[in-house]
Amino acid sequence: MINHIYIIIFSILVIEIVNYFKTLEKFQFLILNIKKIFHIITSKRISDFWKEKTTLQYSKLLFLSSFKILLILLLVISIFFIFKYINDSFVNNLISFTGIIEAIIIGSIYIYFRKSNNENYNFFQKKLNNIVLSNKIIKKSLFKIEEIIFGNNLKNIENNKHVFITGLPRSGTTILLEFLYRTKKFASLTYNDMPFVLSTNLFSKFNKKKNYPLKERMHRDGIKFNLNSPEAFDDVFFTTFNNDEIQNNFKTYISLILKKYNKELYLSKNNNNYKRINLIKSIFPEATFIILFRHPLQHANSLLSQHNHFCKLQKKQKFILQYMNHLGHFEFGINHKYWNLPKKFNNEFSLDYWLEQWLLFYKNILDNFSDLSSVVFISYDKMCNNDLNQKLVQRLNLNINMDFKFSLSKNKIVENYNKNLMDECTFVEKKLLSLSL
Repeated sequence: MINHIYIIIFSILVIEIVNYFKTLEKFQFLILNIKKIFHIITSKRISDFWKEKTTLQYSKLLFLSSFKILLILLLVISIFFIFKYINDSFVNNLISFTGIIEAIIIGSIYIYFRKSNNENYNFFQKKLNNIVLSNKIIKKSLFKIEEIIFGNNLKNIENNKHVFITGLPRSGTTILLEFLYRTKKFASLTYNDMPFVLSTNLFSKFNKKKNYPLKERMHRDGIKFNLNSPEAFDDVFFTTFNNDEIQNNFKTYISLILKKYNKELYLSKNNNNYKRINLIKSIFPEATFIILFRHPLQHANSLLSQHNHFCKLQKKQKFILQYMNHLGHFEFGINHKYWNLPKKFNNEFSLDYWLEQWLLFYKNILDNFSDLSSVVFISYDKMCNNDLNQKLVQRLNLNINMDFKFSLSKNKIVENYNKNLMDECTFVEKKLLSLSL
């Protein structure tokens, strides 16, 4: 099975190389020049003097075209040997009769579906997402290939002031990510990096930048995105490697992302970052961790609303469920996993369940991280009602001025909820507010 997946990825890479370097056009140009030279040499109407002069000019063009094609061929051969280095049996499988037929079929299908660029994920891209993101061996291999090709002369980024945003979903993490990303000071993974988020440099070479139209995301919360928008995809890295592998590879991984975008600072928005604050801090001691929170009742109501919404979506579209599983997104929907073991409230379709999860989550945060100078608490409500933008950029030493408005939605609470539970949440919120920026 693994060799079939390697053949799929190799075939796609070859097609993208051929397309990116306009190889077919170069072949056509080469053939056209050969025909012109042959016509000139065999023509009786052209003098020997002009034959010699024009043939020399066309020969130069012929040599240049041939040399460019040779370089492309060498690139393909290099990738071929990298795959061989990763897996010895790859070559035998590829050059076998079955392997050749398989590569041709895969290439034909990919070329056919590649033409459909109007949607973010067409049929083939959905299948490719599932194949790449569901297999740890493939993901580790892609990371290894990326490291072999692009890992030389990486900058030392260990003491750079990278930023990691976290908090419960619906706390404003996405819009804060968008705000900081617009400063153009940071690199972050984007939708364009999917599904090859562990080999962003390799596949970015074949991704021509376009002005992709903005679309509202599946959450139906007014936040719009396109393929160039940043998003929380680095969980793919954390779910691929164990703790020891993360310790050894995370700095290299971030360096490779920074290399692609030619930046010094990395920006991550990941609701699971709170689990890894100590781990990330041991790798990047100067990093800042931003933890967002909202008014507990509004926050819990938003979580409940999204849970109901994604349950309906995932029942209708199996790909959405698979996609969220591959990315480690278990916040809402059929695949929901709680952040803390419920104590009194187990019904995911009740407001009390989400209120208790809010309480347990932020109590845990306060118990473990309230004394760390590298952790910044931010109330999203205060950020919307007061202008905290400039305070935040000053705290992060960004030295810029940006006009950016955060909007706060307050929905009418129609669900019943436990008053004592709400009082506990209010007490925790006051502690968070006392620590916030």
